[in-house]
This record gives sequence, C-alpha cells and structure tokens, in this order.
Amino acid sequence: MNKKRDELQNKVAFSIRNVNIMMRRLAEKSPAKKQVDSATGMHGYVMCYLSEHEGEDVFQRDVEKKFSIRRSTAT
Repeated sequence: MNKKRDELQNKVAFSIRNVNIMMRRLAEKSPAKKQVDSATGMHGYVMCYLSEHEGEDVFQRDVEKKFSIRRSTAT
C-alpha cells in the first residue's frame, strides 16, 4: 500500500516539476518579460501604491507627493 502511494507521489511531483519547467520556458519567451526586466525599483513602488488604492481616484499629483518626486519624473 505504501509503495503504491510513494510511486503516485513521485509521479505527481515529477509532473509538477515538468509543468514548472514548461511555464518558466514560456515566461522567458514572453515579450512582456523585457518590459518587466527593465522596470526600476521606483516603478515597483508606484505599481504597489496604485494596487493598494485600486478603485480610488489616484492622480499624478498624489504619486508626486507620496514619493517626493517632481512632475517630470512622475510623468
């Protein structure tokens, strides 16, 4: 009984590993990957801020004030 269970667990683990590898390969080929790779830390902070305020009106001046950045930088 335990042997069959162990074999099944090994098959499932192997399948999960294979799916993970395939997904990673697909993600590496994605055109969006280049855009994500070129994002800066500030981009991440701003995206997080926007995510935290989802459903609210967020204006450029709000981002400028929150991150103490100039208008040209926020643009």
